[in-house]
Amino acid sequence: MLLRRRFHALLALLALLSILSTYPLAQAMPATDNPTLASPQTITTAGSSIELVSSLGGDVAVLDVEGSLAYINEGLGLAIIDSSDPAQPSRRSYLQLPDVPLAADVAGTTAYIADSNAGLQIVDVSNPDSPHLLGGYPLPATTLDVQIVGNLAYVLGGLVVGQQAVYVLDIGAPSQPVLRGKYDLSLLPTDFEMEGALAYMVFGNGGLQIVDLSNPASPVLRGSYPFPNNARTVAVNGNRAYVGDSPGTTGQGHLTILDVSNPASPALLGTYNTAAFIPTDLQVAGNLAYLLNSSGTELRIVDVSNPASPALRGQYNPPATMERVRVVNNRAYLTMQRGMEIVDVSDPGSPSLRGSYNPPWYIDQVDSAGSLVYIVSLWGGMHIVDASDLARPRLRGFYPGTIYDLQIAGNLAYLATSSAFQIVDVGNPDAPTLLSSRALEAVNVVVRGSLAYVHTNAGLTIFDVADPSDPTTIGSYGTQFTGIYATGLDVAGDFAYLTSRSCLHVCGGGLEIVDVSDPSNPALRGVYEQYADGVDVVGDRAYIIHDQVDIVDVSNPGQPTLSGTYHTPNFAKALHFHNGRTYIADGWGGGLHIADLITADHLRPRVSFKTLGDAQAVDVEGTIVYLAEGDGGLKIFRVHPELFPSDIFVPIVGKTS
Repeated sequence: MLLRRRFHALLALLALLSILSTYPLAQAMPATDNPTLASPQTITTAGSSIELVSSLGGDVAVLDVEGSLAYINEGLGLAIIDSSDPAQPSRRSYLQLPDVPLAADVAGTTAYIADSNAGLQIVDVSNPDSPHLLGGYPLPATTLDVQIVGNLAYVLGGLVVGQQAVYVLDIGAPSQPVLRGKYDLSLLPTDFEMEGALAYMVFGNGGLQIVDLSNPASPVLRGSYPFPNNARTVAVNGNRAYVGDSPGTTGQGHLTILDVSNPASPALLGTYNTAAFIPTDLQVAGNLAYLLNSSGTELRIVDVSNPASPALRGQYNPPATMERVRVVNNRAYLTMQRGMEIVDVSDPGSPSLRGSYNPPWYIDQVDSAGSLVYIVSLWGGMHIVDASDLARPRLRGFYPGTIYDLQIAGNLAYLATSSAFQIVDVGNPDAPTLLSSRALEAVNVVVRGSLAYVHTNAGLTIFDVADPSDPTTIGSYGTQFTGIYATGLDVAGDFAYLTSRSCLHVCGGGLEIVDVSDPSNPALRGVYEQYADGVDVVGDRAYIIHDQVDIVDVSNPGQPTLSGTYHTPNFAKALHFHNGRTYIADGWGGGLHIADLITADHLRPRVSFKTLGDAQAVDVEGTIVYLAEGDGGLKIFRVHPELFPSDIFVPIVGKTS
């Protein structure tokens, strides 16, 4: 089914795309402590040493809907959602793509995906439980949108002046697309839709242009219509074009209906004044136009059966800001960054919510215990994930709250939240239950035996948690720094290690080493003045994260000294030591980085798997690695250390085996 595609709602990703476009696909080079990435030389498949098994959660955007299947961007990859039961939509499968999917058109059993800097990706979806790549076509420009008409794919590429164009590809053989021609653009349209071989494009104050692509080798501009009032979105249904525009001087929006039976001379049929409602997404189905406003807070349904006198039929106010609308079989699929809503529009005068799909959003913390994975979603609580089937992780229980950190010990989850230190019983993963709560703004938590160490912006509080239903405060320590934010905590032996920073860039703060041998009377032993985002202690070394890794000798706690520095390929955010190796969450676009711990002061890079999201935290269970990747969701890897190269460092970019 050919549905309308939207790329303007994704323009916020452009900064990310421009950064990611600089990454090499893969390369091999001599191992050094601080490797410098060079031009790609050889492509290494992910299956050789790191296998991306699956992903769950992250940013969401509907790309297309075919029947009861919604094809969405979830966690910067392709997920297929079954909405046969709209009250309980369920994920059928997930496929990681080379780059961020921005738009898609599903034709029959094939999905054609505009995959940002990776061009057009063509996916076989004949089995929704097991989609797989058939082929692709690289474009010289960022791929923003795609629409299929017959055996031709019309692909919008842009962002770079001189590369902005509608590319026409012959997809008669989906595994081997062939370029038939292109129509160069001096400006990037704000919206684009195909009707037959005609491309309808709106260019803000540049109005509407209609381009004939029936001869792809020689496209012709057939007609235009002026819109001095900022044309934002366009839909075409038969011989009518519908344009959402917004006069900048009055703040009033319109739905303008044009007769395009003669493309060379579009004629005005009617206008619907939307007042302060500024249409930014639009779809027409039958005699109804579905408009989403610029703030994403209202869906309007307009009857256009009489184009000279369009009339409001109904409206729906979603509980959160929506970015896109797709309408199929009397259902409107609305998406926001954090999920998808399914709205029944069979009665346009009374649209009603039928169900929603809301995977965990921005994931920034992770801990695991056996086959259960505990993840923290920014502003969205703790989700418990059953990963017994790694390829199909599924959500079990949920615990609400603004949670900054967690540690799992047995059947208990110890949570640092914005308002309290909490202990939650997770013995039943489907129904986590609060056991106790102690009011304070907790940032980090570490549990050792019957003691819980809680780091706040004010310092350290130590709780006796022998009775988890009634934790008691037994000691506290006030930080030596002023105006700082707590960022990290570890406890090793008789000492607690606290990290902090005072700002986002040029910062104060540092590492405080606190003697907790007497928990009732914690005492400062030493300070290392380097702002930091986290700390992990192994033996007599503290590994401090602040984009790089500082290795600090703490054998004399009163005089911590720098003994080494390790630079990851990107910007380190968190690390985890496991079996002589260091697993590092390497920030935005950096993914997973693994280094060998050669000596206490020497880390040697081994392999990286570059992903598309913002890697924030990492946990390891045997050969399984869980990466909290921010907008990229939870990434699940299987590592094969026996296949790690012995003398080269191999970065791998988002490619599954």
